[in-house]
Amino acid sequence: MRILLMDGPETAVGPVVVARQERQSGLVRGLEHAGHEVLVTRLTADELASGERNLEAIGQVDVVHAWSVAVLPLVPRGVPLVLSPRVSVSRLGGQSVVHVERGASAQVAGSPEPIRTMVLPSVEAGTAWPSELSSVPIVTVPTGVDTGAFQPEGPRSPVRENRLRVLVLGSPGTAHGFLDVVRALKHLPTVQPYPTVDLVFTAGPEVDLSVSQDARETYALACALGLGEQVSFARPFGPDLTAQVLRSADVVATIGGDDVPHHLTLQAMAVGRPILATNMGAYLDIVVDQVTGLLVPHGNELALTTALRRIVDDSFFRESLGLSSRDRAVSRFDWGRVSAELIRVYERSIEAAHPMEGTAPIDLTTRTQPDVAR
Repeated sequence: MRILLMDGPETAVGPVVVARQERQSGLVRGLEHAGHEVLVTRLTADELASGERNLEAIGQVDVVHAWSVAVLPLVPRGVPLVLSPRVSVSRLGGQSVVHVERGASAQVAGSPEPIRTMVLPSVEAGTAWPSELSSVPIVTVPTGVDTGAFQPEGPRSPVRENRLRVLVLGSPGTAHGFLDVVRALKHLPTVQPYPTVDLVFTAGPEVDLSVSQDARETYALACALGLGEQVSFARPFGPDLTAQVLRSADVVATIGGDDVPHHLTLQAMAVGRPILATNMGAYLDIVVDQVTGLLVPHGNELALTTALRRIVDDSFFRESLGLSSRDRAVSRFDWGRVSAELIRVYERSIEAAHPMEGTAPIDLTTRTQPDVAR
């Protein structure tokens, strides 16, 4: 199968962009390992604005997987089309609501060429979708992880002796719950032989979280509570050091709702670390409560404190969660497994687009200019 991945220009920077790039590169490796040919093209803002893009050099493809709704006007008619717009999940009035990439709902609903399937990262069951997408087939597929690169064995970043490290994942400028974790830390016992717990905050590779307003507020609260010595922020590190940073942790916490890039949590599971996460969005699929980690209600400080104390208190429980995390990462989220799921989606899309024509590839050289109606 020859697959064309079409992506639009990135308008943002930071952890979300890094997550998207890692997801795409992991998918490409998984598909190629399965014997499929993958072509990747990124369109610039100027190309999208002008409506001009020569696809003649691409030749024949079996299916197009569009990673941005912005590229839809350039997808040739008659090509089996799968769409993965950017999404996020939030809580509104106790209900989980999916926010689709700006303009996606209207553009998808108004497109004369049917979107065969919309593929989205795992989201909470029963979430409310935009009404315009009610007629579009939607499949949720998880973000994958390279379980070969991320393994429990290997070097670790330096840690302080006789300390238990909780690595807290977050994103600058979002409601990541850093303050909640600091307040929960205040309620842990401090008498010996109870372990001293260090909180280390990070937003992932190549992100300097320490210069953010979130970091300043978090550290100010820690100092006010007498915990300044136990709170720090990881220095920026390269993607090649991510596994070492994750292995340095005894627990990995992602308690900022669905704002934290999921690939970091999966990488932490792959290196065998227990997860403390909020019970919303993709984490309901990623984390198995009491098995690979603990899930707590978003914004519930009492529940967070109870869960943190339990996971700190019981080393056997903590190690059991870590072993189960690794097993789940390999069996459910390895890129080979995720790629196989997407291949089935592609095959169904091809059959839906050409039910009487088999799976003959589409020659893009027959149409190199976009149809302005789309």
